[in-house]
Amino acid sequence: MTTRNKQDGGSAFPVWDSTAMHRIGMAASQDIEDSAERDREYIRATAQAAQGMTLRDHFAGLAMQAYLSGHDRGEFSYEEWAKASYEMADALIKVREAKS
Repeated sequence: MTTRNKQDGGSAFPVWDSTAMHRIGMAASQDIEDSAERDREYIRATAQAAQGMTLRDHFAGLAMQAYLSGHDRGEFSYEEWAKASYEMADALIKVREAKS
């Protein structure tokens, strides 16, 4: 299970519907024959779904979308755009935490 901390902003879009979580777990573990391994994968998949993505990842995705919709990619590599997106996400979280 992924550990969340204050630097990542916590969870964004967690799954609360138990039926949906069960379906996610079943889909992730359905092809595993060893029962212990299948149980571990089911638990991992449902726990991950319950947490959702981090707020940091969500903010970075929004920043990436804004960067790419407003600018020609030009000489920047995808890695440079991704790094800049996470830097923007980190700045958003820092300001958000300062307000609380």
